[in-house]
Amino acid sequence: MPGKRKRGDEDGDGKAAAKVTKATKGARADQAKQMKDAPGRTRADSEEEEEKEEEEEKEEEVHQDVPPDAPLAARDADVKALLEVLGRPFEAKGKQTVVDRAAGREKVRFSKQGGMLRWRNAAVLWVNLCQGEASRYPNTFEKTPRGWAFSFYAARNMSRDHVTVRQILKSRDDEGAHVLLFCRWPDEPYVFFGRLRLSSWDDSTPPIAFIFRLVDGAELAKRLPRVNDLLSST
Repeated sequence: MPGKRKRGDEDGDGKAAAKVTKATKGARADQAKQMKDAPGRTRADSEEEEEKEEEEEKEEEVHQDVPPDAPLAARDADVKALLEVLGRPFEAKGKQTVVDRAAGREKVRFSKQGGMLRWRNAAVLWVNLCQGEASRYPNTFEKTPRGWAFSFYAARNMSRDHVTVRQILKSRDDEGAHVLLFCRWPDEPYVFFGRLRLSSWDDSTPPIAFIFRLVDGAELAKRLPRVNDLLSST
């Protein structure tokens, strides 16, 4: 049975991570200098490389401060990795495979209850399709002149002050705050339906009703033609 990790061990891990990061930055600096001095290089090429390096360093700084066992609310969902599988069913049924993909690691711990899940940079919506009359508040997809629209209802006990609701409201004006939609047909794995942008909402009576625009709706229809069966024209 493994012993408990001591404070010194944790400090050692942190120092080791710092050394790796410092070494990585040093290697990048050497590589950048070699490329800059290479014949045929233009100023535009150098500036483009520098911008790319800055973006990579920022991503490293964000993730190196997050311990492996941190809750999802302290983690960023990897939206780019999810967009790579837009419209494709995940390998296995259930939410675990989806969350592992978004986290970039396996067996991430999280609450599997409810229809919403909060990350540091995103709110995830879980939707079961083809519920028919079984649901009192059915989620609907509509094709409008402005694109694809999607309706979603929060849990009845959620108010506008709920932390996940606040995150959704923030997405209306902040492109860095994502709302991600995952749907599944009966007895099938989840499918990433893409990013949502909040169009309107109503909290006059519970539950809160949201209307979203499907940012990736057109591409989703190309990759997953059966999604068109969910749409109704208005």
